[in-house]
Amino acid sequence: MAKRIKQHEIDELMLDIPLLPKTFGDWMMKAPFKNQNYMFYKRKGKMKHGLCSKCGEFVTYENRSKHNDYGRCPNCKSKVMYKAINIAKSFVDHEYVSIMQKMGEGFIVRYFKVRRVFKTVNDDTSNFPDELLDTLHNPTMDYYEGSRVYISFNNHGVTQYRCFEEEWAWKTGDYRWVNERKRGGMNNKELLRASDPFFYKRNLKSVLKNTKWKYSGLDHYKGSHMNIDDYLHTYEKYPIVEMLSKIRLNNMLKDIVNQVSWYGSTFTGAVILNQKKLGLDHETLSTVINLDLDLEELCQLRV
Repeated sequence: MAKRIKQHEIDELMLDIPLLPKTFGDWMMKAPFKNQNYMFYKRKGKMKHGLCSKCGEFVTYENRSKHNDYGRCPNCKSKVMYKAINIAKSFVDHEYVSIMQKMGEGFIVRYFKVRRVFKTVNDDTSNFPDELLDTLHNPTMDYYEGSRVYISFNNHGVTQYRCFEEEWAWKTGDYRWVNERKRGGMNNKELLRASDPFFYKRNLKSVLKNTKWKYSGLDHYKGSHMNIDDYLHTYEKYPIVEMLSKIRLNNMLKDIVNQVSWYGSTFTGAVILNQKKLGLDHETLSTVINLDLDLEELCQLRV
């Protein structure tokens, strides 16, 4: 009975999930893959015949590039990864994306996995380049939402995090949201929340306004990948992350957020974060910023 009541509470909570912003769908399908371009090719003698996934043009070129090397498309000059068309049976990209939204008196962070499919095991590319597979320059896209983190506050203003995952309910024949289960043993299902997602920034300023995180610096972060709920949790422990975000110490900031999420307050370099300007003089701090050092490099510098 208690288990059914708890699940009913989750079902009721999920009824309040807000609609996604109108621009989110298009952003989710394009932005994470902006810099992931490919040159699908086949060698004929010394020449290579390829199709660029960025500009969609068929090109002929000669170089020493191999499968998975990087180079430039001769036509659009975009950076590409070379992919020998018949080496792999399939070519599938994926990215994790997230968005934070207001939800009643609290907030919800939602995690999606987006896939971009250029070629499947059933696609025949043996006649490339005489026959061009349309999905090589017009890939199919699909996505699913697999994790949610509900953020609320208790009577003392302490932040509380509740984590949920999507699960197939065999009795009802549909998906439902349940409390996140521990990983390991028989449960090896992918946990989207554990990723370092490409996160949606366009609504952050309005979502964080008039909250305890309004000065967190999350909306100033210039990187593209960040676990939102881990960042907010880290900010509450170490407010200095606001400064790190605003002065663009992106590598160090990501290290700190990752380590706090794993080790709490006992991670390497925790003492440094309680010191003004990281315990550095002005000149040294300027050097650290210019080089965008990570946490380990900072610790080595201070030795």
